[in-house]
Amino acid sequence: MPGAPSVMTTMDFAGDEPAKFASLRAREQRFWQKKRRADDEELARQAKDPRTHEDSAGVSSPAEWRDGPSVPFGTDAAAAAALPQPVAYLTGRKLFRGVDFAVNQEVLIPRESSAILVQVALDLVTPAVANLAATGLRVIDLGTGSGCLLLSFMKDYAGGVGGAGGGGNAPAVLPNTDDSKAVRGVGLDISPGALKCAASNAQRLGLSPYVNFVAGDFASLPAVLAAAAAPPGSSPFHLVLCNPPYLDDKKRVAGRGLSAATIAHEPAIAMFAGDKGLGAYKEIARGAVESCRRGLLSSGAHLVLETGAGLADTVTAIFEAAAAQVPAVSLEVVRQADDAQGVVRCVAFRVALETEAHRS
Repeated sequence: MPGAPSVMTTMDFAGDEPAKFASLRAREQRFWQKKRRADDEELARQAKDPRTHEDSAGVSSPAEWRDGPSVPFGTDAAAAAALPQPVAYLTGRKLFRGVDFAVNQEVLIPRESSAILVQVALDLVTPAVANLAATGLRVIDLGTGSGCLLLSFMKDYAGGVGGAGGGGNAPAVLPNTDDSKAVRGVGLDISPGALKCAASNAQRLGLSPYVNFVAGDFASLPAVLAAAAAPPGSSPFHLVLCNPPYLDDKKRVAGRGLSAATIAHEPAIAMFAGDKGLGAYKEIARGAVESCRRGLLSSGAHLVLETGAGLADTVTAIFEAAAAQVPAVSLEVVRQADDAQGVVRCVAFRVALETEAHRS
């Protein structure tokens, strides 16, 4: 009956538990045990750090931060609202690639699995450094959130081309500080709170002179790139980073790695997308191809995207189909990368632009 509440029931088996169910249950148990250990380690680390935010005041114990009431598989977001906030929101910080990033409730908490995007981008861009000496590298991060992807890339890239990337939270010192030659970044996000958070992280890491944060959605990509390319002497962009929302908007239930607390507290706009979770990819693909057509992304530029489990081939097809609509543009998959759990978490494309002279 439409609108009726779901009812959870217990399944009883006359014989032994089916092997498939036992395997799934064991996998879920291992996942949550690992997550609990990670939360314990983070709480212990934060407890020793004098910079820990005062947000944690009044919490009686680390166990209260981590555990809260137990919530069964399938609990909906309304029931989960009573859960304690994730540890990162309580402390106001999350470690990502060795750097403490400030976070607030308008940004997705950085995940270890997303770090593969930064590494893939560094691997792909580094061979082209010599060709960028005159103009510097230009990178945009779509849905930047805390800025962890963009700022981690810029910080580590700086260390690889003669600057000082800095260890841990040390400020980065980028080479070629002249405006026409420095590594430049743009972080795009629809949330004012996220943009504020990202800007604070950039300032703390010494990257503020090299990065701008701009309000906009995925569809605004061509307009944002055009505005950034407007000053005389500006070059096209060489790299697009993005961890888009890719969970099906119609399936907001806990389980399979998505906790009820995550659904309740982290921004839905950063996790869920329409069109069976593919809506954001389609919008980004259209914007990227249009940006290529207008010369706002350089030939040889890379698009490095996070993908959900089992989505890599579908995402590839979406971007290839978008590029097929414009004869002068092609997008070639140059890398697929797994996260620590063996899930294909990253797909990277290389832009190829066919010039009028070449086509004739």
